Amino acid sequence: MRRAAWALPLLVLFACDGEDPNSDLPLHLQECTGTLDARVGVVTSLTFARVEDGVSAGFDLDRHVSEAGDDEGCGIPDLVGPNGEPGVDNAFARLLPALESTEAAAVEPLIQQSIRDGVLLLLIELEDYDDPLDDVCVDFTVLQGLGEPFVSAAGEIVSGQTFDRDPNATPSTVEAVALTDGALQAGPLTLVLPFTIFDVSLEIQVSGAIFGLTLSPDGHFEGLFGGGLDVDYLLRIAQEENVDPDLYGTLEPLLRAASDLDLDGDGECSQISITFEVSGELAFLFPE
Repeated sequence: MRRAAWALPLLVLFACDGEDPNSDLPLHLQECTGTLDARVGVVTSLTFARVEDGVSAGFDLDRHVSEAGDDEGCGIPDLVGPNGEPGVDNAFARLLPALESTEAAAVEPLIQQSIRDGVLLLLIELEDYDDPLDDVCVDFTVLQGLGEPFVSAAGEIVSGQTFDRDPNATPSTVEAVALTDGALQAGPLTLVLPFTIFDVSLEIQVSGAIFGLTLSPDGHFEGLFGGGLDVDYLLRIAQEENVDPDLYGTLEPLLRAASDLDLDGDGECSQISITFEVSGELAFLFPE
């Protein structure tokens, strides 16, 4: 059991049962307790969320509805969610048509290959809960796993496999998350994702990440994962790995012009928001 140290304004907060010794505290200050074993899932697919006519799935990562020329929003107008929700940050989606006309079109399939090869073995874990679909207080962790996943003839990671924890990767946890009818939203988190792209091993940090997932009783889950990518880091990697000069010449102005996040509050818009559509299956972890 762990105690949350700060509020999670993006989560739906509920009052705990009156018999709970923590019930007089706000949910984000309570210790989650539960009787069920931890639930684990492995991410089997990460694809870019697209934008169409200004509409995109995603999250309000900077908690600000930005308009064109708005200094606080880096001058980049936000998108609108599928249900009309304002403030969606997913600037990377606007670049996809241009990038997919270059060799960068291979990045998305290579991410999927990293998942199938076990290079990007991203796991989610729910702990301290009493009901698999409805619980007012659960702990949500994202961690890296180790192991070579078994893949079906269709190229999909098979459900129900067991993996080790990666001892060299630090888990990221959000405490006191509300699980409602199988749905949760958890963040912000900072994640480091390992990829192999064009035979180059990369570690990409995603800042201010939020997960919005819907879990099924059989262990399947799907939803969104969004956050910020550091533009200088992406361009430095492109230079160090000798990316084709024509591609670099396309990447640099596009990424800098689309930078829409200042998550560290230093007044410089140095990150670009991105959203992935994510899905996964039931998994297990070997004992630590």
